[in-house]
Amino acid sequence: MYKRQRWDDGQVHDVRFSIDLLNTFDFFHPNLKGQRKLADVTYPDDFTW
Repeated sequence: MYKRQRWDDGQVHDVRFSIDLLNTFDFFHPNLKGQRKLADVTYPDDFTW
């Protein structure tokens, strides 16, 4: 099935965005700072296979 799938215990779902983490085009998608926050939660150590 998905050998590299992992469970984050809902951590990404729990990330809360403030207005400074959203882009100013649509105020929906994360900006670079918001993407970094998600990446830090998704891969706290490093992205490795």
